[in-house]
Amino acid sequence: MDWQNQLITVYLTTCNFFSQLSSKIFLKISPNANPLFTDEEVITIYIFGILNGLKNIKSIFDFTKNFLSEWFPQLPSYEGFLFRLNSLNSVFPELTKFLLNADKFKTTYYSAENITLVDSLPIMITKNSRAYKCNTANDISSVGYCSSKKTYYYGMKLHLIASFKNKKLPTPRLQKQVFMT
Repeated sequence: MDWQNQLITVYLTTCNFFSQLSSKIFLKISPNANPLFTDEEVITIYIFGILNGLKNIKSIFDFTKNFLSEWFPQLPSYEGFLFRLNSLNSVFPELTKFLLNADKFKTTYYSAENITLVDSLPIMITKNSRAYKCNTANDISSVGYCSSKKTYYYGMKLHLIASFKNKKLPTPRLQKQVFMT
């Protein structure tokens, strides 16, 4: 699928989602009934950016401004875009449910397709100012920064890879390599 078809598909899926959305779940932020730049466009730009490997909102906005300005001529400033995207945060859980219930994302119960979840989290021995003074477990621990908790810590990062196996008990596997953070 070329990028134009991908963009159109994301936009039409988003519009379909917004047409089925209950007013109890989502109330339009703008008092304007027909804004120049719609909530559907905000969500479309964000999802399209993620699908194309852009890692943060600023890079998504810059990409849209530089390369998709013909598709989104009423794109607001970065601050306006960020405000609109943040105000739509309550829509994303419902959008996820909508996408998972769509036929193209359903997998059969007996599917042999592997589903894998990857996550990482810090194992903190000490935090903040004490992080630089701690000497416990020096061989496997170091100072790191957890951006989701906005704190420095002394410890290590735990990286988890979980696989779904249909009708089988999970079996833990230990990777022999230890990576320092």
